[in-house]
Amino acid sequence: MNKLHPEKIATLALQSLLAELSATPKPGLIDRNNSGAHQDMDFFMMQKSASVLAFYFLQFAEIGREFHGNAADLFIAVREKGKIAEDAMFKATSGINTHKGALFSFGIICAAAGYLSTHQYSQVLCKDICDFIREMTEGICRKELVQMKLAGALTHGEAVYLKYQVPGIRGEVENGFPHVRNFAYPILAQLLKEGRYSMDTVFSHTLLYLMANVVDTNVLYRHQMETVTYVQQSAQSVLQKGGCLTDTGLQAVYELDQEFIKKGISPGGCADLLAVTYFLYSLENCR
Repeated sequence: MNKLHPEKIATLALQSLLAELSATPKPGLIDRNNSGAHQDMDFFMMQKSASVLAFYFLQFAEIGREFHGNAADLFIAVREKGKIAEDAMFKATSGINTHKGALFSFGIICAAAGYLSTHQYSQVLCKDICDFIREMTEGICRKELVQMKLAGALTHGEAVYLKYQVPGIRGEVENGFPHVRNFAYPILAQLLKEGRYSMDTVFSHTLLYLMANVVDTNVLYRHQMETVTYVQQSAQSVLQKGGCLTDTGLQAVYELDQEFIKKGISPGGCADLLAVTYFLYSLENCR
């Protein structure tokens, strides 16, 4: 059994963010080798941002543990605390958006895990969390994107939806993280179970599956749909070479990193989902 307490949930959340950050190589993304396509942030700023958010991960989990209303009301409570956490992140990074997307996902997951562990389950499975998150966020795309009020500055996600009708992370959470469950989680769990590969290999290889299948709104906001297609096709090509599990595929990943840096492409949405994948795996498999 893996009875989860808020402190454990928060610890696993922080570990997941730091593990994703440290995984190397990651095309166009910050890793231990370089800052990818980013010129305004680096490895150390990302570490600092993640560390600041750890305090709020604990609070999200405690909100879930102590909550007695319905799932939709729990989401509202998490959203309010999320605004405070976001302000703390921006203060720590001097206004740089390091983890806004990840914070949205992780806050919801922490609260869901806290609620389920206390109210229903002694073991919290990935499926349980994702199903409960669907209840928490039902209708979010309609309320926040389809019926958005065009007042003030749009968020990146809102701007992308307005132009392309791609729901981004809101669509991902409302549907219970389908790209994580269908593509990333199975391969990450399989590779970890085999125990033959380093964490770098497991994470970088799993990232390729996300890049090949996700319409990354971070890429879409800064470029166009043709660039998203290029990212997907590039990842598929690398996977056909064996991905990070072969020398040829791994060399292709390093080459793709340089190409993405030159083109200013950073699949940050996929990076966030990679961290989500490991967080959900850790919650299900912690002892």
